[in-house]
Amino acid sequence: MTQSLITESLHTNPYIQSQDYFNTLDSKSKKDFLESLYTLLTTQKAIIFSKFIESHPYFESYLMQKDLSDRYLSLLSSSYHIIHATLQIPQSYLPNIIFYDKHKSTDSVYRLGVLPYEPFSASYRDTLTKKLQQSYKEELIFYLCKQDFLKEISLALQLQQYCQKDELQGNFVESLVSFGLTMQASDIHLFLQDSKAFCLLRIDGILVHFLDINTTLFAKISQKLKLLCKLDINEMRLPQDGHLKLENLIYKNDKRDCDVRLSFMPTLRGESIVLRIPHANKRFESLDTLGLSVEILEILKKALLTKSGLILISGPTGSGKSTLLYNCLRFLHNGTKKIITIEDPIEQEIQGITQTQVNEELSFDFAKALKYILRQDPDIIMIGEIRDNATLDIALRAALTGHLVMASIHSSDCKSSLARLYDLGAKEYILQTTLKLIISQRLIQTLCPACKEEIQGKFHAQGCHECYGQGYGKRILLQEVFDFSIHKKLDSKTLMLEDESFIESLYQGIPTLEKQSQKLFKDGIISYEESLL
Repeated sequence: MTQSLITESLHTNPYIQSQDYFNTLDSKSKKDFLESLYTLLTTQKAIIFSKFIESHPYFESYLMQKDLSDRYLSLLSSSYHIIHATLQIPQSYLPNIIFYDKHKSTDSVYRLGVLPYEPFSASYRDTLTKKLQQSYKEELIFYLCKQDFLKEISLALQLQQYCQKDELQGNFVESLVSFGLTMQASDIHLFLQDSKAFCLLRIDGILVHFLDINTTLFAKISQKLKLLCKLDINEMRLPQDGHLKLENLIYKNDKRDCDVRLSFMPTLRGESIVLRIPHANKRFESLDTLGLSVEILEILKKALLTKSGLILISGPTGSGKSTLLYNCLRFLHNGTKKIITIEDPIEQEIQGITQTQVNEELSFDFAKALKYILRQDPDIIMIGEIRDNATLDIALRAALTGHLVMASIHSSDCKSSLARLYDLGAKEYILQTTLKLIISQRLIQTLCPACKEEIQGKFHAQGCHECYGQGYGKRILLQEVFDFSIHKKLDSKTLMLEDESFIESLYQGIPTLEKQSQKLFKDGIISYEESLL
């Protein structure tokens, strides 16, 4: 079929269920079909119905490779975009959702997005378009959207409406945490500034402004959260920490329970509240899906299969240490070994594994928990964090007496992790026989590939419609290792004297975090600031 005939067919019915038809075409006809479909949608500035992508599943990957900005189109390809899309002055135009989006690079131009819930007839579409063009003189932008995103958008708009009222809605806290889960936010920040209150979500390491909150409502939110955490609602002069368990939260097309950690901090303007949200991310349910290099994955799996010893995961807060530890547990869990964890708090529940949560108020800390766990006949022990010398001492002795121990530790790289062990009083002779592996890792932001440009030898990203003015793309994982399996004995004095040949042998030929980040900077993948680990 010629391209003209394909185009004519599409003009007649662009919403045809064409999966079977598309599969019957040869390679050239498929290309012509996609180009005709793209031309039809972009030149006519047609309103794209929510079910359109589902009707043309092969068309989405084609669109992802296109720059749609000059065609007044934008593809909402991830939940991250939903926040930015619904943030700007939402209005109701049933049965559609309408919002303005002020473009950062052209402040005088507003873009209007229309996301219908269901496809309508061509006559209705034309009538709606004319009404919109009469009401809004600015340039129209129509967004393509998957059906799954419509619930998220609806919830975002509902939360925005809640925040403009003085009275607290009964399910506001649950809806907010549910939205945070859906957006894959690690934290929800609520705080006062001048005469306003704000809600920010931390997504992929970046704080994203989400809600403006009525100050009267903010005080009621604070009181309700304290009541749920069984804290003193009248105490605003001292910091308070707590946690609450929310049950049957709506999460995508499922329901789940969520144990949220809360921190209340007095500030100059009032209180600052942070909700920490644990995630059971199905994208990362095995070691093979974490983005580890082939070399590091092989070294890690080899270390995990040993019967005893200590494996350390190091890095700053938010670097994915817990995610890696949980997936190590999943790798080891086969029903033939007793696995016990000590955590603060339990972030992910794994069936068949004994998980224990510390309680500082009852003096049940990591060190005390570890003493009792050793009486439970474990094969494998996971310690959420080594914080003090007592915990480290018991962990090393457990590793020495035939247990495989995994733990996280806060340090910047592998060398500083080893130095940290000595600072906590680790004995040399125990380290020589127990320490198997140290992995240090970072999650760093890449520059937005759509708007990055080279200026005086350095790459910068000013922000565009693809990254919604942020200038950043996805985060990538950097890791370095110290593999002690190649040395029967660890000579601490040699290491402390910084014997370069000895250190290089521990790295197993894998570049350090610093070298990896410098290469990414030179290649224009990350910014100069991100390269400064």
